[in-house]
Formats: sequence, structure tokens, C-alpha cells
Amino acid sequence: MSDDDAYGRPPTGPGQPGQVQPYAGYGGQPLPPPGYGPGLTMFPQQYKDTTAAWLLWFFLGHLGGHDFYLRRTGAAIAKIVLTLIGWVTVWVFIGIVPLAAVLVWWIVDAATMSGRLQHVNAQVYAHNRALGAAH
Repeated sequence: MSDDDAYGRPPTGPGQPGQVQPYAGYGGQPLPPPGYGPGLTMFPQQYKDTTAAWLLWFFLGHLGGHDFYLRRTGAAIAKIVLTLIGWVTVWVFIGIVPLAAVLVWWIVDAATMSGRLQHVNAQVYAHNRALGAAH
């Protein structure tokens, strides 16, 4: 008995011996062509400004302003929630714990800000280069 399909072709696809596996993105899904997919556009993206990131960190760091700017939405939302819970419950002294956590997180963000800026700007460069618009 042959392993060929109804049209006489040998089996192909993921997991077949001798087949080269294409690079897959998250969850094993094939990557979209450059310029398509979540968060990607067909237009060049702007690089993130260091001064803007630091100002957002200093003035809105407890609310995740710099995290939104550096595309870390989950961390920004977590900081907003912790800050709100902290200020709502601070009158019974429970709120000191989440506010202290946000303060520590804010200090850690200061230590890692430069690396995050470089990472985000490297992604922007790769996106712009794929579009032929890198500079």
C-alpha cells in the first residue's frame, strides 16, 4: 500500500520526513509578509525618542506612560491597576503594598529603560528596512 494521496503525490507538510519546515511565528502560524500582521503597517514607523521616554517615565511612570510609549501595554495596564488599587485602599493601610510595588517597578524601569529603547528602535528599524525606508 502506498502512502501517496489520491492524486499520486507523496505526502508533504509539517512533520513529514525530508521536508524543510518553514519558519513559523507565534503558535506555529506562518509569518505574514513584511508590512502585514498585528501591529505592522505598510508605512514607515517613527523611532522612539529617548527624551520623551524618560519624561514619560518620570511624570507618568506610576501609570505606565512610558510602557504605553514603548509598546508594553500589558505592563502599563498592570501599573494602572496597581496604582488605582493602592490609592483606593491606602486609607486602610492595605494600599501601601501595591503602591510600594509600583515604586519598586518604577525604579527597575529606570535601570532597564535604555535597553528597552534600543530594542524597540531595533524593531522599528527592521520594519522600516523591510519596507525599504530604513535610515
